[in-house]
Amino acid sequence: MSSVPRSAIAATALSVSAALFAAPAVTAAAASALGQGAAIASPVPGPQWPELVLVQFAQHARFGGRGFAAVSDDQGDTFVSWTNFGKKGGVFLCTLRTGSSNCLNGTQVSTSTEPSPAPGTDIHLLAGHRSVRVLWFDDSDGGASVQEATATAGGVPSASHALEPESKSGDLMDARIGPGGHLWTFTANGDGTQLHLAKDGVVVAGPAVPWDVGYAQLAFAGGTAVIAVQKAGSLSSPVDYAWDAGGNWTALRPLSGTWSVGYAPGLTQTAAGLRLVTATGNASYQPVVSAWTGHGFSEATPIGDTNNCAPNSAQTASDPSGRLTDVTNECGVITVDNMPTSSRAAIFRFPAKGTITSMPTLATLASGRGWLVYALQDESDYDQLVAVPVLLPALTSTAATSTVAGSVRVTGPVSCLPVVTTSVAVVARAAGHWQVLSKALTLSGKSQGSVLNGARLRPGTSYKLVGRVVFGDGQRRLTLKAVLAFKACAAP
Repeated sequence: MSSVPRSAIAATALSVSAALFAAPAVTAAAASALGQGAAIASPVPGPQWPELVLVQFAQHARFGGRGFAAVSDDQGDTFVSWTNFGKKGGVFLCTLRTGSSNCLNGTQVSTSTEPSPAPGTDIHLLAGHRSVRVLWFDDSDGGASVQEATATAGGVPSASHALEPESKSGDLMDARIGPGGHLWTFTANGDGTQLHLAKDGVVVAGPAVPWDVGYAQLAFAGGTAVIAVQKAGSLSSPVDYAWDAGGNWTALRPLSGTWSVGYAPGLTQTAAGLRLVTATGNASYQPVVSAWTGHGFSEATPIGDTNNCAPNSAQTASDPSGRLTDVTNECGVITVDNMPTSSRAAIFRFPAKGTITSMPTLATLASGRGWLVYALQDESDYDQLVAVPVLLPALTSTAATSTVAGSVRVTGPVSCLPVVTTSVAVVARAAGHWQVLSKALTLSGKSQGSVLNGARLRPGTSYKLVGRVVFGDGQRRLTLKAVLAFKACAAP
């Protein structure tokens, strides 16, 4: 699990029609299914309505920016947890699967074992094998602590236990599984002037901060712990980072060319390595990504989102495929980025069905199926929590070759291709006196049209998209081909 910041270079943009938004919501109370459901039938990337309402509009169900979280495992389960404001102490937990119309076995409750528990905040989820670890901050009148509970898919969470019980007040900034399977928690005191790292509940040496911290993230590059922090109350200050260099933390270093823009930086481990997503250092606030080099972060480069509406929230994550994902709220329009190369984004956008009151969060499976969770506010200032099934868009690239007769370009998907449709094409350009006599596009030897359906491919299998063109110049003939290799995303 990872939280933080991010229309697209060579990507599919989705415009959702008004008819989609007329689809009625399916409430958890009304649904009778246990949640396995049928697989999503539509191969079109974007939201797959109807949404699932996890919490109806109600005064007791208010959500702050850190009042819920979502994560998916490698078996097809997605876990969603949210603040238990109705019954003090602990959090709620829901298990979703592809096609779910309800939480598997219903909504479960994890209660705090604190003497005078407070509602859980700063929720973080860590996925296991058909299981999840739920961590939250419990700031009660009797003292503060990080609480942890565990649950299997659809199961009742265990009784929570306290980590770092000596805490007085503050925030749970992040939680990660580090090298050796150890649980790391990253907390701050109440005003953000001190950061604390703990390994399996035992406080260890952490970085010093020269100013109040608004958000902080923790990740690991091999055995090296790395943090990224945002200065509280600042928009135009850069994101700062530091790392544990052999038992001693470096001083904070600014990531040149970036602004923190008031939300958490996106520090996420991907198959391509550790990545940091934030905003560019100007008033466009457009998202940029930087790669960990082993001794710092590379120059931040744009991911391809050129929208002129600055995001006011962002959250990044990775899934078992190793891709980098990002979801933002851009002027009430939810924007989802799929970055299988961890550098460029394929994107879809859709307007929320109301006023978004919190940072949307996205949890995806290796196949590109996922759940988008966010809170909406009604005219009475009550909040509703919804989960929308989504399909990630495909990122595309081009393979080209040329000769004296001309050039051939094939456009197709980047690995891995989610279970969605995407445009493919072969384009030929003749040189000099040559002419294009014929052209054909095949997928692993079979004729292929202009739309490729990733849902019909064998999960995890490699394919070749081949564009073959015959050029002619009088009696002369020359055949040229361009090949683009890619892999379909693995199941589930």
